[in-house]
Amino acid sequence: MSYPIHMMEKSQSEIYKDFKKAHSDVKVSQRYFERLKPFFVQPLRPKDRNTCCCRKHVEARLLFRKCMDFMYNRRTDRAHLLYDHLSDVVNTTMCPKPEGSQYHRIECIRRTCDDCGVDKSPIFTEPHSENVDTVS
Repeated sequence: MSYPIHMMEKSQSEIYKDFKKAHSDVKVSQRYFERLKPFFVQPLRPKDRNTCCCRKHVEARLLFRKCMDFMYNRRTDRAHLLYDHLSDVVNTTMCPKPEGSQYHRIECIRRTCDDCGVDKSPIFTEPHSENVDTVS
């Protein structure tokens, strides 16, 4: 019997965290969780990835992760609006991609579109808490 190969787009640690978030009642260590992975599910190889490692994109991902960690740790009433990936923010703040296209419209990318933008995201439109401590 031949099994099709399935490629993991996330790391095993990210999948484990997602699993624990969705099934907090299940007690399983990360090592055991990883051993239960079917043999036909393989991690992406470097040649399968389409990622940019330029300084601008790496710093943007780091800044995004720190912002999401800060919001999660603050336990604000907006915690349900946290994003898992920077691409989620991009897709939320831009118009949907045209049908049959893998890219957003150029007007949306250049932020000249009147129908989308950062101010349209629910995470940025909710009122800010007055009890947030300021950093001096």
